[in-house]
Amino acid sequence: MKLTFKSKVFLALSIAILIIDICYILLNYTLEKETLNKNLINQGENLESSYQLLMSQEQETMLAIATFVANDPEVAELFYQGKQAIEQEGGGKGKERAAAIRKQLFNKVAPAWQEVQNSFSARQLHFHLGPGSTSFLRVHNDKKYGDTMHDIRHIIVDANRDKHALSGLETGRIYSGIRGVVPVYFTDKINQQRIHVGSLEVGTSFDSLLDTLDNEFDLGIAVLFTAEHIDNLLWEDAKAKRFGSKLNQCNCYLEAISRDNATDFITSITSETVYNQTTVKQSEIAGKHYAITYIPVRDYLGHKDPSQPDIGNIVLWRNIDEQINAFNESMTYNIAYGIIGFLLLEILIYFAVKLAVRSLENEVKHQANKLLKNSWELNLADKIIENLREGIIITDEDAAIVRINQAVADITGYKKDELLGQNPNILSSNTQPNEFYESMWQQLDDKGYWQGEIWNRRKDGEFFAESITITAVKDESAQVRNYVSVFSDVTQQAKQRQHLEKAAFFDTLTGLPNRMLLADRLAQAIELAKRNNNLVACVFIDLDKFKPVNDSYGHQAGDHLLVTLAARMSTILRKQDTLARIGGDEFVAVIGNLTEQEACLTLIERLNAEILNPVKYQDDMLCVSASIGISFYDPMHDISAETLQKQADKAMYKAKELGRNGYQIFTDSMMDN
Repeated sequence: MKLTFKSKVFLALSIAILIIDICYILLNYTLEKETLNKNLINQGENLESSYQLLMSQEQETMLAIATFVANDPEVAELFYQGKQAIEQEGGGKGKERAAAIRKQLFNKVAPAWQEVQNSFSARQLHFHLGPGSTSFLRVHNDKKYGDTMHDIRHIIVDANRDKHALSGLETGRIYSGIRGVVPVYFTDKINQQRIHVGSLEVGTSFDSLLDTLDNEFDLGIAVLFTAEHIDNLLWEDAKAKRFGSKLNQCNCYLEAISRDNATDFITSITSETVYNQTTVKQSEIAGKHYAITYIPVRDYLGHKDPSQPDIGNIVLWRNIDEQINAFNESMTYNIAYGIIGFLLLEILIYFAVKLAVRSLENEVKHQANKLLKNSWELNLADKIIENLREGIIITDEDAAIVRINQAVADITGYKKDELLGQNPNILSSNTQPNEFYESMWQQLDDKGYWQGEIWNRRKDGEFFAESITITAVKDESAQVRNYVSVFSDVTQQAKQRQHLEKAAFFDTLTGLPNRMLLADRLAQAIELAKRNNNLVACVFIDLDKFKPVNDSYGHQAGDHLLVTLAARMSTILRKQDTLARIGGDEFVAVIGNLTEQEACLTLIERLNAEILNPVKYQDDMLCVSASIGISFYDPMHDISAETLQKQADKAMYKAKELGRNGYQIFTDSMMDN
């Protein structure tokens, strides 16, 4: 069955609306999904910040405990005696005397250490001899001592070498811990000599940190270390007692976990790789949805040497069923609204197409008759357009050129077929700012025409000015169908006008604004300051010892000095500021939009430094300084631009009186004098 025109239109519109409807649903899905993922990532980053803060607090606590113990004179003396005994008994573990002193030290600190363990969850108190790291006494495991750990206990080695307190995460022979290490000094009572003995280390596990995070955020946390890291450092018996076996799916060991009943759970969410940056993933386990955050773990050596690999991950998981359910519910509503909207639009389109086709058929008949009637008039208009000396460009409603006359080709250098179908901006010189064109199009929309002057570019690259009128041509329904531009080449007149304007408002030597343009700029800055309630600085700059330069080296040298200094000062000032030359060696700067005077003074000091910098002229170096006067306009105390300049002039003369080569800020006392 052959479809009618009306049926084809209806079918085409239906398919288009269906595609748009599907795209709308997919777009909503994508946006909702991105929002959900972004929220989960932000929550993961917040968890990382909380973890890092708690880790820092744990390290500070360990350092505080270590410092307290190390500062006990009796502890320091026993440690020193133990070091002497080992040296006298041949090193290593030492012999009878070292063992006796080790026992005395243990008996001294063990009772208090038990209280520290209960109060601060500390689990390790370890005395290390230097250089390097040789265990003298493990209070937490007093049967193990005398072993050297130069290659694994980097924090101890560094503390003994640099004699500084250090903290960080590090794995030892027995377990990993959050550690604080301080140097221990013994003071000789006879000669008051302070002798470095070794280092004292206090450490704790992750348990307290994990419990705090779990209680605060209601989430599970586990600490996983790579098998390579643990296997290389722990004694075999300590590793077997501590971990049992490793987790094969991640080739790692479970160092700590906040929830004892979640050990099986952690095996289902561990990754085969160690994430080297904070990563958030979603996972569905046993019908529940979880957001899992992996935070890389770096030990003391890793923070010291960025090339070292991460030693594992902190894994945090939290239930997000509520967020997933909200997402699914939102998508269900989006799909329902999309289907209902599609059906309603289908009904409306059916009747709209029916009416539109009937109206279109009548309009076609009417326009055909009208075209026949106007054919002679169109031929006459075509001849007039082609023979005009002014250029005429006609575009469609989308600004594509559909017609030009010969004058356009003569003025621009383009052939007709090179311009047809192009946008008129092919002639743009890019000299007018975007705001110029925005204003032009706004007037075209509001009034239907625009008249003015534009600088464009010919085909050969030469700029030319055109006096142009653009008119929007509308149909009976007030819709724009064409734009007609009529223009003439006024390049010579525009260049002559620019030359006259430059001569009237700019200094011929430096190219800076002159006194007349300065007055206008200063008045504008004051009006703007009144509206915005901020400050304006008027700065008078008079070059010191400029006349000797002219007398000694000639006026060409003086002119070179003025041009160079003008260029230097212009680079110091901001784009919105004005630098003018008002006399032989006198300059004035207008610095607006200031919230405080200090911002201006910083610029003045930089200006003065540039002026003091010698200027090379031929084989000589020309040196001058400047006397600078500053007056500030404050809307709270309104004064005229003329008064503001007089005040700056007074301040400048005050700077000269005080020895030149400096600046003064105007005060009322200067006007009195």
